[in-house]
Amino acid sequence: MQERRTAAAKWKVVALVGAVALVAVAALFFTGSLGGTTGSTQPGQRSSTTQSQTTSTQSTLTLPVTNIQVSGTVTTSGLGTMGTQITFAGASRNFNATISDGHYQVMLPGPATYGVSVQWTGGFSFQRGTVYTQLFKLEVPAGSNSTTHDIGAPTPNSVVQVSGRVNVTGSKTHATMTTFANAYGQQLSSPVSSGVFSITLPNLANYTVQVNWNGAYAWQTGTVAANSIVVSAPAGAANATADLRASTPDSVITMTGSATSSGSGTTVTGVTYTVKGLSFSATLSGSQYTVQLPNLASFNTSVSWAGSYSWQGGSTGTGMVSVFLPPGQTSTSQDLSAQTPNSLVTVSGSLSLASGLTPTLITFTANGMQFTATPSGGAYTIQLPNLTNYVVSINWVGSGQSGTCHPTPDTYPLFLGAGVASASGVNWAC
Repeated sequence: MQERRTAAAKWKVVALVGAVALVAVAALFFTGSLGGTTGSTQPGQRSSTTQSQTTSTQSTLTLPVTNIQVSGTVTTSGLGTMGTQITFAGASRNFNATISDGHYQVMLPGPATYGVSVQWTGGFSFQRGTVYTQLFKLEVPAGSNSTTHDIGAPTPNSVVQVSGRVNVTGSKTHATMTTFANAYGQQLSSPVSSGVFSITLPNLANYTVQVNWNGAYAWQTGTVAANSIVVSAPAGAANATADLRASTPDSVITMTGSATSSGSGTTVTGVTYTVKGLSFSATLSGSQYTVQLPNLASFNTSVSWAGSYSWQGGSTGTGMVSVFLPPGQTSTSQDLSAQTPNSLVTVSGSLSLASGLTPTLITFTANGMQFTATPSGGAYTIQLPNLTNYVVSINWVGSGQSGTCHPTPDTYPLFLGAGVASASGVNWAC
C-alpha cells in the first residue's frame, strides 16, 4: 500500500514537470512568432535582441536598405549662376549626378553620411567652380527606398558692380572715360564723373585698364594705361571697389630760358609764346625769362626789344618751339635769340660843293636832335642813331663868305637791318 502511494506521488511530480515544460515551449514558440526570430539571421538582416523581463520578453529590429534614391533641387545663390553637377562623397567612393533645370536624382547606399559639393557655371565661359555645401546624413524609415534633399550652394555673382576713384597725376588734368579689357575678348567702358567710375563687370577675371583724360585746353587729350585690377567678388557680394591710378602729363608747364638781342645798344623787353590764337607773355629778370605755358603744343615765339633811343624798338620772331612734356616732367627751358638792328650805325660819304666853297660841317637832324661831323678832304664819317629819317644840311666857307646849303633832296632815311653796322657812299652835293 505504501509503495502504491509512493509511486502515485512520483507520477504526479513527473506529470507536473512535463506540463510546465510544455507551457514553456509554447511560450517560446509564441514569442518567436511575434518577434520574427527563428534562431538564424537572414542575409542583410541584423540579429534580433531578446530581453528578459519579470513579466514578458520583447525583441527590437532595424531594417537596412541597400540603395536609396535621393532627389531634390539645387539652388545657387550667385546672380547668373547655375549648378551643373552634384557630388556626394562617401567613405569609400563618390557619387555624381547631373543637375538639370535645377534638379538632380542619384542612387546612394544608406544609411550613411556624405559630404556634398556642387559644380557650377556662370554667365560667361570662364566662370566655373566647385563649392562645398554641407554634410548630408542619409536615413530613411524602415521599408522606404527614397527620400528628397534640397541643397543651396553659395556661389559668387556672375557680374558685379565695380566702382572707385580715378586718380590722374598731371596737374589740371582729369579722367573722362575708363575702359576695361580681359583676356577673353571682352571690353567694357564707363564714363568718369567727378573722378569716380562705376561699371558692371563679369566677375572672376583680371582686367587691364585704359583711361581717357582731358587737360585745361581743348587740344589736351589722350589715353594712358592705368593699373590692372582683379575682380574676384566672393559669394554674397554684389559690389566691389577698385581705385585706378594713371600717369598724365601736366596741362600747364613752366618754361624758362635766356632771351638776347643781337644788335648793339639794344635790350630785350619781352618774350611772347603764341599758339591757337592764345598769347602767353613771360616775366623778365635781366636776360632771363619765365612763363607758364600749356603743354602739348608748338608755339610761335617772339622777342620784343628796344634800342638806345625812344623810337627804336620792335618785335622779332624767334622761331617755333614745341612743348610736349611727358608725365612727371613739369618744366623745361628754351633760350631765345632775337636778330635786331644796331642802335647806332656808322654813315660815311663825300661832300661836293660849288667851286671855291669848302664844307666845314655836315649836320643830320631827326626827332629834335642834331648830329654833326667835320668833313676832311671833302669826306665825312658820323655815328648816327638807326631807324629814323634825317634832314641833312652842310655848312661851307669860301671867297670870304660862309653859309649853309641843303642838298636836293635833303632827307636821308636810315634803316639798317640786323647785322648791318654801317652805310658808306652816302654822298651829298649842293
